[in-house]
Amino acid sequence: MLSVLAVCLFGCGGPTAENYCQRLVDDCSQNGEGYDSCVDLIGAYQQVADDRGCTGEFENYLSCLLDAPDVCDSQAVKDSCGELDEAVPCLAE
Repeated sequence: MLSVLAVCLFGCGGPTAENYCQRLVDDCSQNGEGYDSCVDLIGAYQQVADDRGCTGEFENYLSCLLDAPDVCDSQAVKDSCGELDEAVPCLAE
């Protein structure tokens, strides 16, 4: 049931790894590479968040990443969204 909820959260208008990774590649990559590895990494974090019951916190963090003014500047992203393990503590367990 939780996985169905997660699919809906990420597939029903919520933030998606694909959206974030596409923005990252479009804004930051000179050669368009990195999309697949980005989606895989975000997907792995998503699975851990789902397994640990913190899907909402992870979705909020991903929304923040999508809304960050400059996704290419890691310090600006940290300033806007914080570190992943601080924003989604269950991932650091």
